[in-house]
Amino acid sequence: MSEKGASIFSGKGGILGRMVDTSGARRILVLNYEYPPLGGGSSPVTQAVCQELVKQGNRVDVVTMAFRGLPALEERGGVRIVRVPCLRKARHICHARELLTWVISAYVRAKRLVRSEGYDLIHSHFFFPSGVVARRLSRSRGVPYVVTSHGSDVPGYNPDRFRAMHRFLGPFWRSVVRDAAAITSPSQWLAELIEENYGKPLDIEIIPNGIDEHWVEEGRKERSVLFVSRLLRRKGAQFLLQALSDVPLGHEVHIVGEGPYRAELERAAKDLPNPVTFHGWLENDSAALADLYRKSSIFAFPSLAENFPVSLLEAMVAGCAIVATDLDSCHEVLGDSARYFAPGDVQGLRRHLVELTENQAAREQLAAAARERIRGRFTWSRIGRRYQDLFESVAGSTAGAPAS
Repeated sequence: MSEKGASIFSGKGGILGRMVDTSGARRILVLNYEYPPLGGGSSPVTQAVCQELVKQGNRVDVVTMAFRGLPALEERGGVRIVRVPCLRKARHICHARELLTWVISAYVRAKRLVRSEGYDLIHSHFFFPSGVVARRLSRSRGVPYVVTSHGSDVPGYNPDRFRAMHRFLGPFWRSVVRDAAAITSPSQWLAELIEENYGKPLDIEIIPNGIDEHWVEEGRKERSVLFVSRLLRRKGAQFLLQALSDVPLGHEVHIVGEGPYRAELERAAKDLPNPVTFHGWLENDSAALADLYRKSSIFAFPSLAENFPVSLLEAMVAGCAIVATDLDSCHEVLGDSARYFAPGDVQGLRRHLVELTENQAAREQLAAAARERIRGRFTWSRIGRRYQDLFESVAGSTAGAPAS
């Protein structure tokens, strides 16, 4: 093994206790404060991209947040995971002050890894906090970094989170954008928001999120409506409950997710004519979550602001008839395979729910269109090749570049 390969990851006494032949592979350091089982939509996306890159012969190391009950060092799906100490209270959500504690720990650990592992590039998920760490590592060690944005790291995306932090960190945000070797966005809508905040045109690569098309097997649909999201006000679960307030659909309603808005939603659901079950937080790879998708005939997505919702891909694979907010980002994912209503339009949502509960042919038509769209655009093997091509271009163009 080369000197680069002999590190804290390998050899006698190494943190994973084994030797790894990495000759000929790209060495990629991935930074994201959330990695399964922590976090929301970006977390499983990060894991899937990492595992696809491993399948294509790369060596991938992830630096992420520690959390009670999770090992500090682990290998999963060929990806080597390093969890660094920080302050984090909940699995499902992370606050600004908690992010700042991770920045410090992540930089200290990642700096050691960059010195010992000889990475070809750094892949940062989010401009902040991960991008701040990536930029500092890049400037000190001359390793190029690529940023994948997920939405909440872009000013103006979240009306209810991180506004003060974005105002304070504006100059840092722009420096991370400016110095990135490449930027990717899951949607054209988010790419335009990034450019709007930066104030100049940017060459942003649109690489959508993906999904395993066999993630859930087809099953017999039941009379049920499913909602899956963090329970924040902008995610719109209240609109679903309001739409069901005086319409007995004869369907059960299942709400999956956790968040500060849950107690208020539970109070609102008590007197509805349709039974509502709150399942709390379910892991993305749990059998319970897959079973809910498999059985649900309708998936409701009433969010007020989104980038590229992974839950929509999950509902598409599961063959649900989808009712979604009329957002550009939702159209990028769903195309013609859904019914749409205006943001906050309870009457429009109710009208589509009533139609779909009564019209099996319409449900089946939407489900078939969704599955076909998945096969043509959003499989992980297709998305993984896009990232591989981009990383080869970045690593090749910066080979031998001196540290700044």
